[in-house]
Amino acid sequence: MILRYFDRRDLAFTALIVILIGFQVFLDLEIPGYMSTITVALEHGERSVVLEEGRKMLYCALLSIVCAVANCYLAARVAANVSGRLRDLQYRNVLRFSKQDVDSFSAASLITRSTNDAYQIQNTIARGLHLVIHAPILAVWAIIKIMGKDWHWTLATAVTLMIMVCLMAFVISYTVRRFKKIQGLMDNVNKATHDSVKGVRVIRAYNGEDYQYSRFEKANLDMQENSLEITRVM
Repeated sequence: MILRYFDRRDLAFTALIVILIGFQVFLDLEIPGYMSTITVALEHGERSVVLEEGRKMLYCALLSIVCAVANCYLAARVAANVSGRLRDLQYRNVLRFSKQDVDSFSAASLITRSTNDAYQIQNTIARGLHLVIHAPILAVWAIIKIMGKDWHWTLATAVTLMIMVCLMAFVISYTVRRFKKIQGLMDNVNKATHDSVKGVRVIRAYNGEDYQYSRFEKANLDMQENSLEITRVM
């Protein structure tokens, strides 16, 4: 669904990210092989082999860092472009709303949609373009590479991968509900702030400061506790 908001440049950057991640995974998986050769050479006192393999390993590590930096930069560019496009489309759409439409959504909810929601999408795209692509490629490539070495290592890697997948599934299922809850809690914070600013004269006239303080504090604490719970689990 979100892909329809990608333009040609974003799709080109995404394709480049996939290529760079594949190359980065290749480099990361080559390093243990060089390390193994160095370990054997150290046992036999072959200093020249250690220096040669160590130089290759250093080159792989440096190229891997370059690929990682390029991936993060391109992912950030794509995420910023898409989120900016979404905010612009949403702003133009809200301008066409009637007063009844605004009241049905509430000003606080519309503020949340155009700020926090767009930021969450931007953050998800920036992280997802790296993690969601990198993890499966690394897992599959590592298992294929290990399968030719020893079935014990293959079994150990497969079991570890299954455990990680189960843990990730649990974390995602547990936190998604809390992430959905954040939207309503953010609306409450925005509504309390909006009402306090809009009705500041009435609040002062009727000495309602304490009530507004307590109202905002409750909304703020509810959101804080929910966010802390998500952060602890993740």
